[in-house]
Amino acid sequence: MRFVTVQGPTASGKTALALKLAQELDTEIISADSRQVYRYMDIGTAKPTRIEMTGIRHHLIDVVDPDESYSAGRFAQEALSIVQRLNDEGKIPVVAGGTGFYIRALQNGLFESPEVDPELRARLMSEAEQDIEEVYRRLVDVDPESAERVHRNDAKRIVRALEIFEQTGISMSEHWRRQQEENRFVSYDILLQPDREDLYKRINDRFDYMIINGFLDEVKRLLEMGYKPDDPGMNAVGYRELVQWQQNGGEIDAVVALAKQKSRNYAKRQMTWYRSVEFDLTLDSADINIYSVAGAAQEKLAT
Repeated sequence: MRFVTVQGPTASGKTALALKLAQELDTEIISADSRQVYRYMDIGTAKPTRIEMTGIRHHLIDVVDPDESYSAGRFAQEALSIVQRLNDEGKIPVVAGGTGFYIRALQNGLFESPEVDPELRARLMSEAEQDIEEVYRRLVDVDPESAERVHRNDAKRIVRALEIFEQTGISMSEHWRRQQEENRFVSYDILLQPDREDLYKRINDRFDYMIINGFLDEVKRLLEMGYKPDDPGMNAVGYRELVQWQQNGGEIDAVVALAKQKSRNYAKRQMTWYRSVEFDLTLDSADINIYSVAGAAQEKLAT
């Protein structure tokens, strides 16, 4: 099966490029964004507007409520059926988004996770609660690749990677490598990677735009609908900070500055992830010759 991916850090211009490609290829877009799956969360997740989606069918946007979980495994399964249908129709879908783990799951599948001993998981979680730095250092020792992809304070993901190693004697990264040998797809992979200074300015400007266009009201409405700060969707960058402001008050300028900083930190983690991924084409801007890019994609995927 065949598809094009458009990847890159937040605010890099993925939506604009994906729309251009979909128009040129006469196809549909599959969103690979772990936050755009949530209903009612439109402004803060930078979903494509109704105007942008006019004439281009989009998939896997608004599929769950903010209090529901959504996984890479579910994404891979649902995206797979869409790719299959479009390929059967002679079309090459565009998979666009900044959640690299979702795209990797689609391309390579998810390795069959071993059933972990509950006592092992409980022990590791207890150790992480007591000294997360020490547990993170252990992960660095046994699986530096996984350690690089997780935040050093993300206890859940650190423990997940560590428990797989302790249960099987094989690192999560090695599981991934073995899975990649059974790649089921041919894809043309594009990375949008603006200059860091330009990217950070784009992130700041976009957040200001979100505030002007009702982000504060969107968060207030979500809370009024009964969604809670610890719901899966509400944990997104930007929402988390504005929820705290709605509940506790304070200087809005300081909260906005913090949310921008968190967004820049998130972009930095995304760029770290992409350093371990091979791409067919890397661009510093979505303002490119779309005919050339579409032609290169079609040429590779025709072989």
